[in-house]
Amino acid sequence: MFLVIKMKTQLWSIAIVIIATILMSFSQILFKLYVDENSFTTIFINWKLLIGILVYIVSGILLILSFKGGQASTLYLFLATSYIWVALLASHFLGESLTNAKSFSIAVILLGMFVLFLDNFTNKQWVRSFG
Repeated sequence: MFLVIKMKTQLWSIAIVIIATILMSFSQILFKLYVDENSFTTIFINWKLLIGILVYIVSGILLILSFKGGQASTLYLFLATSYIWVALLASHFLGESLTNAKSFSIAVILLGMFVLFLDNFTNKQWVRSFG
């Protein structure tokens, strides 16, 4: 007898959401870089804006695909990591400081995600092994 833990949400689906969230966060950094270089009164399309829009569209498509493999409530937990990715990317690409308050917020997000993600493991089944 083995304990098999059957997750309500597939791991591939979670991986796609994480990739999509990183891409979405990167596009937001590109949007910020674009806005810093251009004023709101002029609409000037450059590579940062175009790539940002394209990456944002790709991340949206990936999110839609990920819903095939899991529960929306679980997958949206991983969208909460967008704050983490934006904070880290902004620190690297924009020179924004990663303050103690931001670091604490990241820890709280991760802790909350962990607690809520445990719900995925509530469907436990005993399976007889036929070696």
